[in-house]
Amino acid sequence: MEWSSLSERSLLYLRVIGLIIGCFAKFVTGSLFVFTVYEDAIKDMFNYTEKEVEMQSSLLNLGLGVGFIPGMFYDRFGPTWTSVVGLVISLTGYMLLWSTTKLQAFYRPRSWLMGILFFLTGLGSIFTYMVALNTNCINFDKKHRGKIIGLLNAFFSGSPSIFAVIYYNVFSHGESTDPANQDYGGFLLLFAVLFTISDILCIFLIRIYPRPEDEDRQELIIDGLDKEKEMSPRLYEDEDNAIMDSRGVRLSIRSELNGSDYDTPYAEAVISTDEKNAQAVEIVPNGINSINTSDQNQSGMDVKPKSLSIFKLLINPDFHLFTWMFSAAASIGLVYTNNITQVAKSVGLKQYDDMLVMIIPITSAIASLFFGILSDVLKDKIPRNGFIIIAGVLFAACQGLGMAFANNYAVLILSTVFCGLGIAIIWSLAPAVMSEMFDLKDFGRNWGLAILVAALIGMGAQEVFGALYDEHITIPGSNDCCGMACIRTGYAVFLGISILSVVMGIIIVAKKQIMAFLQRRKTVTK
Repeated sequence: MEWSSLSERSLLYLRVIGLIIGCFAKFVTGSLFVFTVYEDAIKDMFNYTEKEVEMQSSLLNLGLGVGFIPGMFYDRFGPTWTSVVGLVISLTGYMLLWSTTKLQAFYRPRSWLMGILFFLTGLGSIFTYMVALNTNCINFDKKHRGKIIGLLNAFFSGSPSIFAVIYYNVFSHGESTDPANQDYGGFLLLFAVLFTISDILCIFLIRIYPRPEDEDRQELIIDGLDKEKEMSPRLYEDEDNAIMDSRGVRLSIRSELNGSDYDTPYAEAVISTDEKNAQAVEIVPNGINSINTSDQNQSGMDVKPKSLSIFKLLINPDFHLFTWMFSAAASIGLVYTNNITQVAKSVGLKQYDDMLVMIIPITSAIASLFFGILSDVLKDKIPRNGFIIIAGVLFAACQGLGMAFANNYAVLILSTVFCGLGIAIIWSLAPAVMSEMFDLKDFGRNWGLAILVAALIGMGAQEVFGALYDEHITIPGSNDCCGMACIRTGYAVFLGISILSVVMGIIIVAKKQIMAFLQRRKTVTK
């Protein structure tokens, strides 16, 4: 379809419809984090140990974490075909999981096989996740990116609380927290239906639409160059934010905006001729937003980061530092969320399961939108990475409180709220940071790789927590552990990880501040 024939109002309506569908798709994909609600039903039905169930939960999240595959698929084929693949994988995975409830004798000694099916459902959901997230990041201006991702994450984070209520009130009878009274198989069929509906909606209603500012972008005119021979020369920016062409020539840059010149400070810039270490950039006049621009240099002009090959990305220190910081924080939220009911059972608070499992989703849903908006408003004063550091501090407080006072219901609620706030911040702002660090057209691949690292760390963390829990079981033949000792060691380990995440976040922010200071100092001396 030729989108240029539509009015801007019509395109806006289509983008908003895509955002609404994206919110629904994120709501459905958030159902993966309701595993803790039916975890006891799986243990009861198949007589699995805590370590076996932790492995299945880890494989579910690993499927979600193999995001670079659907991310690269999305970058190459777009939202429609990505949704088609998501539909096929998700429907297949959930129907096979439902079949396990009819073949209990077969799956009882084969927990690993059920784990593979959970992996399949996680993989299908990440295709849907990428369609909802990437398309809406592209369709709306970057100045709204925090709000858009925050809104999407509010549905993603809030959905487990809704599904928990549905499970305990619709798919349970009698005492809802008793696994024997729960319809785990019917719950899986509900997921199969919801993923089918959301993916079909994405197939037909989510598209990438042009924005008016993309069509109005003006071409730069470079003084000293023959316009007829080279209207669009290749420009470079070195580490000092100096602009040069491919010949290393000093450039005075202006653009034609409504017939007038737009002078820039680059006329006086000292141009480096070290093209090997320069970064290819596309210069866009300040005030004209581009679909692919991500940051501003000191002159106030938007700079489009160079698209990096996957090899160059994997050796980029900034990518690694940010990814490991995010992954460390994400693993803490994952393990805490997936084990909250097991923790409550260990410390004698299982009667509050239905309340505890809703705290994180509700807190995260509200906080996601709040911090998304706040990060946009305060972007020039507080970097988004600063908020992610705060998330690390919240995770540390969560683990510290749990390690010492998890058997106190009020303290357990407080630590769970802290965890929900941390989850909201990292999952709302980390994608925004990643989209602004590198070219947006590679966002699916880049963010997918970050999610993969987080999933691998989370998988190992789940296994560690499960093993430490099982070590403290004192009743032979039992799969349940009672007492603070069951969880204290695990919480201590993750307290250390949360502190590590905070340290890496401080390094990222400090590095950026130091580089900015050195740049200002260098500019003054010139």
